[in-house]
Amino acid sequence: AIEETPGYVQIRYQSFLLETSFWFFLLALVCLMLALLGLWFVFRKILMMRKQVAESRSRKAERMLLRKTDVAISAMIECRWEDATNLLTEVADASKAPLVFLLLAARSAHNLGLTDHRDNLLERAQSLSKESKRTASYLRAEFYIADGKHREAVKLLTDIRAQEELPEIWRGKLLKCYESLGEKRKVEALVAE
Repeated sequence: AIEETPGYVQIRYQSFLLETSFWFFLLALVCLMLALLGLWFVFRKILMMRKQVAESRSRKAERMLLRKTDVAISAMIECRWEDATNLLTEVADASKAPLVFLLLAARSAHNLGLTDHRDNLLERAQSLSKESKRTASYLRAEFYIADGKHREAVKLLTDIRAQEELPEIWRGKLLKCYESLGEKRKVEALVAE
């Protein structure tokens, strides 16, 4: 077919003129399409490799974060409060969901006696969301009770109570705080509730 009817293609654009046989033009067109397809494939592979490298780095960072979390929790269980506080703070800084780590770090700082650091961690935890504010407030009240600061604990628990009903366990703690402060009327009112 190529020998019998070679065909003829003429392309003219301004001063540019291309004259060739139809079959050569068709072959050149197929080669051009294959070259464009190859370039697209290479470009896509490069983009996929960049994405894979980013995902690999992300997975590696997550694995390191999990390892550090394991070490921090082990330190906390072993009562190595300083290590636990530092590690849990680092994990909270690197985590996308830092609430639990901030609360655990605050507990470790409390056990270590670092009240300023504990309060800073609780402030960070409270700033995350409405639920985290309530949770951090309960933990702060627990710390106040443990430190014998019953008046501060009462104030905090009554503030929470003004917004929502206290769970039974916290009503019991509030009752003990009132008893410690010698506020008999408030004890009687809370017991009547």
